[in-house]
Amino acid sequence: MVDFVISNIDISNNTYRISWDASAEVDFLARQDIVVTYNFALKKNFFLPLNITLAAFLPILVKRFKRVRVSLPFHVNDITRGYWSAYIKEVLHTGNFELSLEGGREGMQHDEAIFASPPSGIGLFFGGGVESMFALSTMHHKKPVLISVRGRGWMNNDSETGRLKFSIEEELCEKYGLQIERVDMNIRPLLQLGDEEMNQYVTGGLFYFLSLPITDRFGIGTIYHSMEYEYASTFSDWDLSLSPYFTKNLFIRERSFPLVFSIYNAFPKVKMLEELSRTDFIHYIYSCFRNTDKRWCGECSKCFRISEFCERIVLDRSLIGMQEGIIGKRETSPLARLYWRSMDRFYGRRYTREIKLAFLYHMRKIKASFFRDTMRSTMQDIPFPDETGTIQFSIDLISRSRKYLKVQGWGYRRGKDTMDSSIYIALKSECRRYLFDTLGQKRPDVSVAFNMPSLDNSGFLAMIPLWEIERGSYRIGICIKNADSWALQYTDNHITI
Repeated sequence: MVDFVISNIDISNNTYRISWDASAEVDFLARQDIVVTYNFALKKNFFLPLNITLAAFLPILVKRFKRVRVSLPFHVNDITRGYWSAYIKEVLHTGNFELSLEGGREGMQHDEAIFASPPSGIGLFFGGGVESMFALSTMHHKKPVLISVRGRGWMNNDSETGRLKFSIEEELCEKYGLQIERVDMNIRPLLQLGDEEMNQYVTGGLFYFLSLPITDRFGIGTIYHSMEYEYASTFSDWDLSLSPYFTKNLFIRERSFPLVFSIYNAFPKVKMLEELSRTDFIHYIYSCFRNTDKRWCGECSKCFRISEFCERIVLDRSLIGMQEGIIGKRETSPLARLYWRSMDRFYGRRYTREIKLAFLYHMRKIKASFFRDTMRSTMQDIPFPDETGTIQFSIDLISRSRKYLKVQGWGYRRGKDTMDSSIYIALKSECRRYLFDTLGQKRPDVSVAFNMPSLDNSGFLAMIPLWEIERGSYRIGICIKNADSWALQYTDNHITI
Protein backbone atom coordinates (compact mmCIF):
# COMPACT_ATOMS: atom_id res chain seq x y z
CA MET A 1 0.00 0.00 0.00
CA VAL A 2 1.28 3.47 -0.87
CA ASP A 3 0.75 6.48 1.35
CA PHE A 4 -0.37 9.91 0.21
CA VAL A 5 -0.22 12.51 2.97
CA ILE A 6 -1.87 15.93 2.88
CA SER A 7 -0.03 17.57 5.75
CA ASN A 8 -1.41 21.11 5.62
CA ILE A 9 -3.88 23.32 3.78
CA ASP A 10 -3.36 27.07 3.95
CA ILE A 11 -5.97 29.55 2.74
CA SER A 12 -4.54 33.03 2.44
CA ASN A 13 -6.65 35.74 0.82
CA ASN A 14 -7.16 34.43 -2.75
CA THR A 15 -4.79 31.44 -2.68
CA TYR A 16 -4.86 27.79 -1.65
CA ARG A 17 -1.54 26.20 -0.74
CA ILE A 18 -1.62 22.47 -0.12
CA SER A 19 1.42 20.70 1.35
CA TRP A 20 1.63 16.99 0.61
CA ASP A 21 3.96 14.04 0.26
CA ALA A 22 3.81 10.46 -0.99
CA SER A 23 5.64 7.17 -0.59
CA ALA A 24 9.05 6.96 -2.21
CA GLU A 25 7.85 4.57 -4.93
CA VAL A 26 5.50 7.27 -6.29
CA ASP A 27 8.01 8.58 -8.84
CA PHE A 28 5.67 10.38 -11.25
CA LEU A 29 4.75 13.22 -8.88
CA ALA A 30 7.05 16.22 -8.43
CA ARG A 31 7.23 17.05 -4.71
CA GLN A 32 6.05 20.63 -4.55
CA ASP A 33 3.16 22.40 -2.83
CA ILE A 34 0.00 22.77 -4.87
CA VAL A 35 -0.77 26.46 -5.35
CA VAL A 36 -4.16 27.57 -6.71
CA THR A 37 -5.07 31.24 -7.08
CA TYR A 38 -8.38 32.98 -7.78
CA ASN A 39 -9.42 36.57 -8.48
CA PHE A 40 -11.29 36.99 -5.20
CA ALA A 41 -10.89 36.37 -1.48
CA LEU A 42 -11.56 32.75 -0.56
CA LYS A 43 -13.67 31.41 2.29
CA LYS A 44 -11.93 29.48 5.03
CA ASN A 45 -13.35 26.21 3.79
CA PHE A 46 -10.72 23.48 3.70
CA PHE A 47 -13.05 20.98 2.03
CA LEU A 48 -12.63 22.68 -1.36
CA PRO A 49 -8.80 22.54 -1.64
CA LEU A 50 -8.92 19.00 -0.25
CA ASN A 51 -11.07 17.86 -3.16
CA ILE A 52 -8.91 19.70 -5.69
CA THR A 53 -5.93 17.72 -4.41
CA LEU A 54 -7.76 14.39 -4.47
CA ALA A 55 -9.07 15.01 -8.00
CA ALA A 56 -5.53 15.78 -9.19
CA PHE A 57 -3.68 12.83 -7.67
CA LEU A 58 -6.02 10.10 -6.48
CA PRO A 59 -7.09 8.51 -9.82
CA ILE A 60 -3.51 8.00 -10.99
CA LEU A 61 -2.32 6.77 -7.60
CA VAL A 62 -5.06 4.14 -7.47
CA LYS A 63 -4.54 3.17 -11.10
CA ARG A 64 -0.81 2.61 -10.59
CA PHE A 65 -0.79 1.03 -7.12
CA LYS A 66 -4.33 -0.34 -6.45
CA ARG A 67 -3.98 0.11 -2.67
CA VAL A 68 -3.75 3.73 -1.48
CA ARG A 69 -3.97 5.20 2.01
CA VAL A 70 -4.68 8.95 2.17
CA SER A 71 -3.87 10.75 5.41
CA LEU A 72 -5.79 14.01 5.86
CA PRO A 73 -5.27 16.94 8.23
CA PHE A 74 -8.92 16.71 9.36
CA HIS A 75 -11.73 14.19 9.59
CA VAL A 76 -14.16 13.57 6.73
CA ASN A 77 -17.50 11.82 6.91
CA ASP A 78 -18.79 8.71 5.20
CA ILE A 79 -20.44 10.73 2.40
CA THR A 80 -17.06 12.04 1.28
CA ARG A 81 -15.43 8.62 1.58
CA GLY A 82 -18.24 7.04 -0.41
CA TYR A 83 -18.08 9.74 -3.06
CA TRP A 84 -14.38 9.25 -3.77
CA SER A 85 -14.67 5.47 -3.84
CA ALA A 86 -17.48 5.76 -6.41
CA TYR A 87 -15.49 8.40 -8.34
CA ILE A 88 -12.45 6.14 -8.64
CA LYS A 89 -14.57 3.14 -9.56
CA GLU A 90 -16.21 5.03 -12.40
CA VAL A 91 -13.11 6.69 -13.86
CA LEU A 92 -11.02 3.50 -13.69
CA HIS A 93 -13.84 1.13 -14.73
CA THR A 94 -12.98 -1.24 -11.91
CA GLY A 95 -13.73 -1.93 -8.27
CA ASN A 96 -10.49 -3.83 -7.79
CA PHE A 97 -8.78 -1.33 -5.50
CA GLU A 98 -8.45 -0.45 -1.83
CA LEU A 99 -8.79 3.20 -0.83
CA SER A 100 -8.58 4.56 2.70
CA LEU A 101 -9.22 8.20 3.70
CA GLU A 102 -7.98 8.67 7.25
CA GLY A 103 -8.65 11.80 9.28
CA GLY A 104 -5.96 13.64 11.18
CA ARG A 105 -5.61 16.17 13.94
CA GLU A 106 -8.44 18.12 15.47
CA GLY A 107 -8.74 21.88 15.13
CA MET A 108 -8.74 22.36 11.36
CA GLN A 109 -12.38 23.05 10.56
CA HIS A 110 -14.04 22.47 7.24
CA ASP A 111 -17.56 22.66 5.90
CA GLU A 112 -18.70 19.93 3.53
CA ALA A 113 -22.14 21.52 3.03
CA ILE A 114 -20.97 24.26 0.65
CA PHE A 115 -24.43 25.19 -0.60
CA ALA A 116 -27.54 25.18 1.57
CA SER A 117 -29.64 24.97 -1.61
CA PRO A 118 -28.74 24.90 -5.30
CA PRO A 119 -28.16 28.47 -6.59
CA SER A 120 -29.62 29.59 -9.91
CA GLY A 121 -26.67 31.22 -11.71
CA ILE A 122 -24.99 29.61 -14.72
CA GLY A 123 -21.36 29.15 -15.71
CA LEU A 124 -19.65 27.94 -18.87
CA PHE A 125 -16.38 26.02 -19.04
CA PHE A 126 -14.52 28.24 -21.49
CA GLY A 127 -11.41 27.45 -23.47
CA GLY A 128 -11.95 29.86 -26.36
CA GLY A 129 -12.12 27.13 -29.02
CA VAL A 130 -14.88 26.20 -31.43
CA GLU A 131 -17.20 24.35 -29.06
CA SER A 132 -17.13 26.75 -26.08
CA MET A 133 -17.32 29.78 -28.38
CA PHE A 134 -20.29 28.23 -30.18
CA ALA A 135 -22.08 27.73 -26.87
CA LEU A 136 -21.31 31.31 -25.83
CA SER A 137 -22.71 32.65 -29.10
CA THR A 138 -26.07 31.06 -28.24
CA MET A 139 -26.28 32.02 -24.56
CA HIS A 140 -24.26 35.24 -24.15
CA HIS A 141 -27.46 37.19 -23.42
CA LYS A 142 -27.84 35.02 -20.29
CA LYS A 143 -24.48 36.38 -19.06
CA PRO A 144 -22.87 33.10 -17.98
CA VAL A 145 -19.72 33.37 -15.91
CA LEU A 146 -16.89 32.05 -18.08
CA ILE A 147 -14.74 29.61 -16.11
CA SER A 148 -11.18 29.20 -17.36
CA VAL A 149 -8.31 27.19 -15.90
CA ARG A 150 -4.75 28.09 -16.77
CA GLY A 151 -1.28 27.17 -15.61
CA ARG A 152 2.18 26.24 -16.76
CA GLY A 153 1.93 23.44 -19.31
CA TRP A 154 -1.88 23.37 -19.13
CA MET A 155 -3.28 22.63 -22.61
CA ASN A 156 -3.20 25.83 -24.68
CA ASN A 157 -3.88 27.90 -21.56
CA ASP A 158 -0.26 28.19 -20.50
CA SER A 159 -0.06 31.08 -18.03
CA GLU A 160 3.44 31.99 -19.20
CA THR A 161 3.03 31.88 -22.98
CA GLY A 162 -0.71 32.45 -23.53
CA ARG A 163 -0.77 36.24 -23.45
CA LEU A 164 -2.14 36.53 -26.99
CA LYS A 165 -4.98 34.14 -26.21
CA PHE A 166 -5.83 35.92 -22.96
CA SER A 167 -5.92 39.32 -24.69
CA ILE A 168 -8.43 37.97 -27.25
CA GLU A 169 -10.60 36.70 -24.39
CA GLU A 170 -10.46 40.07 -22.64
CA GLU A 171 -11.50 41.83 -25.84
CA LEU A 172 -14.44 39.44 -26.21
CA CYS A 173 -15.59 39.96 -22.62
CA GLU A 174 -15.34 43.74 -22.89
CA LYS A 175 -17.43 43.83 -26.06
CA TYR A 176 -20.25 41.64 -24.72
CA GLY A 177 -20.12 42.65 -21.06
CA LEU A 178 -19.11 39.17 -19.92
CA GLN A 179 -17.21 38.06 -16.84
CA ILE A 180 -14.36 35.58 -17.09
CA GLU A 181 -13.02 34.01 -13.91
CA ARG A 182 -9.61 32.40 -14.29
CA VAL A 183 -8.08 29.84 -11.97
CA ASP A 184 -4.28 29.84 -11.93
CA MET A 185 -2.64 26.66 -10.72
CA ASN A 186 0.66 24.78 -10.82
CA ILE A 187 -0.75 21.23 -10.86
CA ARG A 188 0.15 20.15 -14.40
CA PRO A 189 3.95 20.19 -13.89
CA LEU A 190 3.55 18.13 -10.71
CA LEU A 191 1.93 15.30 -12.67
CA GLN A 192 4.65 13.91 -14.89
CA LEU A 193 2.21 12.20 -17.23
CA GLY A 194 1.36 12.39 -20.91
CA ASP A 195 -1.67 14.42 -22.01
CA GLU A 196 -3.59 11.27 -22.95
CA GLU A 197 -3.32 9.83 -19.44
CA MET A 198 -4.15 13.22 -17.91
CA ASN A 199 -7.34 13.58 -19.95
CA GLN A 200 -8.35 9.98 -19.40
CA TYR A 201 -8.23 10.07 -15.61
CA VAL A 202 -7.68 13.58 -14.25
CA THR A 203 -8.69 16.61 -16.32
CA GLY A 204 -12.49 16.56 -16.07
CA GLY A 205 -12.69 16.09 -12.32
CA LEU A 206 -9.91 18.60 -11.75
CA PHE A 207 -11.76 21.19 -13.87
CA TYR A 208 -14.86 20.67 -11.78
CA PHE A 209 -13.31 20.95 -8.34
CA LEU A 210 -11.17 23.94 -9.37
CA SER A 211 -14.41 25.67 -10.41
CA LEU A 212 -16.28 25.14 -7.11
CA PRO A 213 -14.91 28.25 -5.34
CA ILE A 214 -16.11 30.25 -8.37
CA THR A 215 -19.57 28.67 -8.31
CA ASP A 216 -19.80 29.38 -4.59
CA ARG A 217 -18.66 32.98 -4.98
CA PHE A 218 -20.99 33.84 -7.86
CA GLY A 219 -24.01 31.69 -7.04
CA ILE A 220 -23.67 29.23 -9.93
CA GLY A 221 -25.81 26.11 -9.75
CA THR A 222 -25.22 24.80 -13.27
CA ILE A 223 -21.97 24.64 -15.27
CA TYR A 224 -22.45 24.11 -18.98
CA HIS A 225 -19.83 22.12 -20.83
CA SER A 226 -20.16 22.46 -24.58
CA MET A 227 -19.01 19.32 -26.32
CA GLU A 228 -19.22 18.45 -29.99
CA TYR A 229 -20.88 15.30 -31.29
CA GLU A 230 -17.57 13.56 -31.98
CA TYR A 231 -16.30 14.01 -28.44
CA ALA A 232 -19.56 13.05 -26.78
CA SER A 233 -19.84 9.91 -28.90
CA THR A 234 -16.52 8.41 -27.78
CA PHE A 235 -17.93 6.51 -24.81
CA SER A 236 -14.69 4.68 -24.19
CA ASP A 237 -11.47 5.15 -22.27
CA TRP A 238 -10.48 7.98 -24.60
CA ASP A 239 -10.49 11.23 -22.56
CA LEU A 240 -12.97 9.58 -20.22
CA SER A 241 -12.74 12.19 -17.46
CA LEU A 242 -14.08 14.83 -19.88
CA SER A 243 -16.92 12.84 -21.45
CA PRO A 244 -20.60 13.37 -20.51
CA TYR A 245 -20.66 9.74 -19.41
CA PHE A 246 -18.36 10.70 -16.52
CA THR A 247 -19.04 14.40 -15.84
CA LYS A 248 -22.77 13.82 -15.29
CA ASN A 249 -21.91 12.23 -11.93
CA LEU A 250 -19.30 14.71 -10.70
CA PHE A 251 -21.53 16.51 -8.22
CA ILE A 252 -22.15 15.28 -4.68
CA ARG A 253 -25.93 14.87 -4.49
CA GLU A 254 -26.17 15.09 -0.71
CA ARG A 255 -24.34 18.43 -0.73
CA SER A 256 -26.26 20.31 -3.44
CA PHE A 257 -23.11 20.72 -5.51
CA PRO A 258 -23.38 22.43 -8.94
CA LEU A 259 -24.39 20.22 -11.84
CA VAL A 260 -22.37 19.80 -15.03
CA PHE A 261 -24.56 19.78 -18.15
CA SER A 262 -22.99 18.77 -21.45
CA ILE A 263 -24.69 20.66 -24.27
CA TYR A 264 -24.81 20.74 -28.09
CA ASN A 265 -23.68 17.12 -28.36
CA ALA A 266 -25.74 16.79 -31.55
CA PHE A 267 -23.53 19.26 -33.44
CA PRO A 268 -20.42 17.99 -35.26
CA LYS A 269 -17.51 20.34 -34.78
CA VAL A 270 -17.42 21.46 -38.40
CA LYS A 271 -21.11 22.40 -38.14
CA MET A 272 -20.39 24.40 -34.99
CA LEU A 273 -17.76 26.35 -36.92
CA GLU A 274 -20.20 26.93 -39.79
CA GLU A 275 -22.84 28.24 -37.38
CA LEU A 276 -20.25 30.45 -35.69
CA SER A 277 -19.26 31.92 -39.06
CA ARG A 278 -22.69 33.57 -39.16
CA THR A 279 -22.02 35.45 -35.92
CA ASP A 280 -19.53 38.04 -34.72
CA PHE A 281 -18.12 35.48 -32.27
CA ILE A 282 -16.17 33.87 -35.13
CA HIS A 283 -13.56 36.62 -34.77
CA TYR A 284 -12.56 35.51 -31.25
CA ILE A 285 -11.77 31.82 -31.76
CA TYR A 286 -8.41 30.58 -30.49
CA SER A 287 -8.07 26.85 -31.06
CA CYS A 288 -4.40 26.14 -31.79
CA PHE A 289 -2.80 23.43 -29.66
CA ARG A 290 0.12 25.72 -28.86
CA ASN A 291 0.63 29.09 -27.19
CA THR A 292 3.04 31.00 -29.40
CA ASP A 293 3.46 34.56 -30.61
CA LYS A 294 1.08 33.65 -33.45
CA ARG A 295 -2.63 32.97 -33.11
CA TRP A 296 -2.25 29.84 -35.22
CA CYS A 297 1.13 28.12 -35.25
CA GLY A 298 0.33 26.57 -38.64
CA GLU A 299 2.23 23.41 -37.75
CA CYS A 300 0.09 21.42 -35.31
CA SER A 301 -2.56 18.96 -36.46
CA LYS A 302 -5.37 21.10 -35.08
CA CYS A 303 -4.34 24.10 -37.18
CA PHE A 304 -4.47 21.92 -40.28
CA ARG A 305 -7.86 20.46 -39.37
CA ILE A 306 -9.44 23.86 -38.67
CA SER A 307 -7.90 25.19 -41.89
CA GLU A 308 -9.55 22.36 -43.82
CA PHE A 309 -12.84 23.04 -42.04
CA CYS A 310 -12.60 26.61 -43.33
CA GLU A 311 -11.92 25.28 -46.83
CA ARG A 312 -15.01 23.08 -46.81
CA ILE A 313 -17.44 25.63 -45.38
CA VAL A 314 -15.94 28.41 -47.56
CA LEU A 315 -14.89 30.54 -44.58
CA ASP A 316 -12.34 33.30 -45.09
CA ARG A 317 -9.49 32.23 -42.78
CA SER A 318 -8.61 35.83 -42.02
CA LEU A 319 -11.87 36.11 -40.04
CA ILE A 320 -10.31 33.86 -37.39
CA GLY A 321 -6.83 35.34 -37.77
CA MET A 322 -5.53 32.28 -39.60
CA GLN A 323 -2.85 32.42 -42.27
CA GLU A 324 -3.20 30.76 -45.66
CA GLY A 325 -1.09 27.82 -46.85
CA ILE A 326 -1.33 25.52 -43.81
CA ILE A 327 -0.45 21.98 -44.86
CA GLY A 328 -0.71 18.64 -43.09
CA LYS A 329 -2.33 15.24 -43.12
CA ARG A 330 -5.29 13.59 -41.44
CA GLU A 331 -4.89 12.69 -37.78
CA THR A 332 -5.32 9.06 -36.79
CA SER A 333 -6.49 9.18 -33.16
CA PRO A 334 -9.97 7.72 -32.49
CA LEU A 335 -11.43 11.17 -31.81
CA ALA A 336 -9.76 12.94 -34.73
CA ARG A 337 -10.94 10.32 -37.20
CA LEU A 338 -14.51 11.18 -36.23
CA TYR A 339 -13.89 14.86 -37.01
CA TRP A 340 -12.73 14.02 -40.51
CA ARG A 341 -15.58 11.60 -41.11
CA SER A 342 -18.11 14.28 -40.19
CA MET A 343 -16.51 16.72 -42.59
CA ASP A 344 -16.53 14.10 -45.38
CA ARG A 345 -20.16 13.25 -44.72
CA PHE A 346 -21.44 16.81 -44.94
CA TYR A 347 -19.09 18.33 -47.49
CA GLY A 348 -17.56 15.43 -49.39
CA ARG A 349 -13.97 14.23 -49.47
CA ARG A 350 -11.39 15.89 -51.73
CA TYR A 351 -8.83 13.22 -52.44
CA THR A 352 -6.66 15.20 -54.86
CA ARG A 353 -6.29 18.10 -52.45
CA GLU A 354 -5.48 15.80 -49.54
CA ILE A 355 -2.83 13.89 -51.48
CA LYS A 356 -1.17 17.14 -52.52
CA LEU A 357 -1.18 18.59 -49.00
CA ALA A 358 0.05 15.32 -47.47
CA PHE A 359 2.93 15.21 -49.99
CA LEU A 360 3.92 18.80 -49.19
CA TYR A 361 3.65 18.01 -45.49
CA HIS A 362 5.99 15.00 -45.71
CA MET A 363 8.49 16.94 -47.81
CA ARG A 364 8.52 19.71 -45.22
CA LYS A 365 9.06 17.13 -42.47
CA ILE A 366 11.98 15.57 -44.33
CA LYS A 367 13.56 18.96 -44.91
CA ALA A 368 12.99 20.04 -41.30
CA SER A 369 14.39 16.74 -40.01
CA PHE A 370 17.56 17.20 -42.07
CA PHE A 371 18.17 20.70 -40.76
CA ARG A 372 17.31 19.73 -37.19
CA ASP A 373 19.74 16.83 -37.23
CA THR A 374 22.56 19.08 -38.42
CA MET A 375 21.71 21.64 -35.72
CA ARG A 376 20.91 19.19 -32.92
CA SER A 377 22.26 20.22 -29.54
CA THR A 378 24.53 17.77 -27.75
CA MET A 379 24.26 16.92 -24.06
CA GLN A 380 27.43 17.92 -22.19
CA ASP A 381 29.03 15.48 -19.78
CA ILE A 382 30.77 18.06 -17.61
CA PRO A 383 30.45 19.19 -13.97
CA PHE A 384 27.50 21.55 -13.54
CA PRO A 385 28.70 25.11 -12.80
CA ASP A 386 27.38 27.14 -9.88
CA GLU A 387 24.85 29.88 -10.52
CA THR A 388 26.55 33.28 -10.73
CA GLY A 389 23.92 35.75 -11.96
CA THR A 390 26.40 37.72 -14.10
CA ILE A 391 24.75 37.12 -17.49
CA GLN A 392 22.80 39.61 -19.58
CA PHE A 393 20.38 37.67 -21.77
CA SER A 394 17.06 37.46 -23.57
CA ILE A 395 15.04 34.38 -24.52
CA ASP A 396 13.31 35.30 -27.77
CA LEU A 397 11.67 31.97 -28.57
CA ILE A 398 10.77 28.75 -26.78
CA SER A 399 8.89 26.19 -28.84
CA ARG A 400 8.44 22.47 -28.67
CA SER A 401 7.78 19.88 -31.33
CA ARG A 402 7.28 16.17 -30.83
CA LYS A 403 11.05 15.54 -30.82
CA TYR A 404 12.80 18.80 -30.05
CA LEU A 405 12.79 21.75 -27.67
CA LYS A 406 13.87 24.90 -29.50
CA VAL A 407 15.34 27.77 -27.49
CA GLN A 408 16.58 30.90 -29.25
CA GLY A 409 17.91 34.19 -27.96
CA TRP A 410 21.09 36.00 -27.00
CA GLY A 411 23.32 36.27 -23.98
CA TYR A 412 26.71 37.49 -22.81
CA ARG A 413 28.74 37.78 -19.62
CA ARG A 414 29.09 41.29 -18.39
CA GLY A 415 32.67 42.43 -18.81
CA LYS A 416 33.60 39.51 -21.12
CA ASP A 417 34.18 39.42 -24.86
CA THR A 418 31.73 37.29 -26.85
CA MET A 419 34.39 36.25 -29.37
CA ASP A 420 35.68 33.48 -27.11
CA SER A 421 32.30 32.63 -25.55
CA SER A 422 30.44 29.34 -25.78
CA ILE A 423 26.76 29.43 -24.85
CA TYR A 424 24.87 26.47 -23.36
CA ILE A 425 21.28 25.87 -22.27
CA ALA A 426 20.76 24.45 -18.79
CA LEU A 427 17.64 22.53 -17.75
CA LYS A 428 16.96 21.94 -14.06
CA SER A 429 14.16 20.01 -12.37
CA GLU A 430 13.85 18.89 -8.78
CA CYS A 431 15.89 15.78 -9.44
CA ARG A 432 17.63 16.21 -12.84
CA ARG A 433 19.99 18.69 -14.47
CA TYR A 434 21.07 18.84 -18.11
CA LEU A 435 23.43 21.01 -20.11
CA PHE A 436 23.26 21.29 -23.93
CA ASP A 437 25.45 23.17 -26.35
CA THR A 438 23.99 25.68 -28.83
CA LEU A 439 24.63 26.92 -32.33
CA GLY A 440 26.05 30.44 -32.39
CA GLN A 441 24.13 33.11 -34.31
CA LYS A 442 24.99 36.63 -35.40
CA ARG A 443 23.01 39.31 -33.56
CA PRO A 444 24.00 42.75 -34.83
CA ASP A 445 20.71 44.09 -33.43
CA VAL A 446 21.99 43.40 -29.91
CA SER A 447 25.20 45.33 -30.66
CA VAL A 448 23.16 48.28 -31.87
CA ALA A 449 20.81 48.17 -28.87
CA PHE A 450 23.69 48.25 -26.35
CA ASN A 451 26.10 50.25 -28.53
CA MET A 452 28.64 47.44 -28.11
CA PRO A 453 29.95 46.04 -31.42
CA SER A 454 31.44 43.05 -29.59
CA LEU A 455 27.96 41.61 -29.04
CA ASP A 456 27.52 40.53 -32.65
CA ASN A 457 28.32 36.96 -31.58
CA SER A 458 25.92 36.85 -28.64
CA GLY A 459 23.12 34.94 -30.40
CA PHE A 460 22.35 31.25 -29.89
CA LEU A 461 19.99 28.54 -31.08
CA ALA A 462 19.44 25.27 -29.21
CA MET A 463 17.64 22.26 -30.67
CA ILE A 464 17.42 19.96 -27.66
CA PRO A 465 16.40 16.33 -28.33
CA LEU A 466 13.54 15.52 -25.99
CA TRP A 467 14.21 11.78 -26.03
CA GLU A 468 17.37 12.41 -24.01
CA ILE A 469 15.46 14.11 -21.17
CA GLU A 470 13.37 12.49 -18.46
CA ARG A 471 9.82 13.73 -18.03
CA GLY A 472 9.35 16.55 -15.60
CA SER A 473 9.11 20.29 -15.17
CA TYR A 474 12.35 22.11 -15.95
CA ARG A 475 13.58 25.63 -15.38
CA ILE A 476 15.63 27.00 -18.29
CA GLY A 477 19.01 28.58 -17.69
CA ILE A 478 21.78 30.23 -19.72
CA CYS A 479 25.33 29.03 -19.21
CA ILE A 480 28.35 30.77 -20.80
CA LYS A 481 31.97 29.64 -20.87
CA ASN A 482 34.84 32.09 -21.41
CA ALA A 483 38.30 30.56 -21.48
CA ASP A 484 38.41 28.53 -18.25
CA SER A 485 35.61 30.27 -16.35
CA TRP A 486 31.88 29.57 -16.35
CA ALA A 487 28.77 31.60 -15.57
CA LEU A 488 25.24 30.27 -15.08
CA GLN A 489 21.96 32.13 -14.63
CA TYR A 490 18.46 30.69 -14.54
CA THR A 491 15.57 32.43 -16.26
CA ASP A 492 11.91 32.62 -15.26
CA ASN A 493 11.02 30.32 -18.14
CA HIS A 494 9.85 26.76 -17.49
CA ILE A 495 9.06 23.85 -19.77
CA THR A 496 7.15 20.65 -18.99
CA ILE A 497 8.38 17.56 -20.80
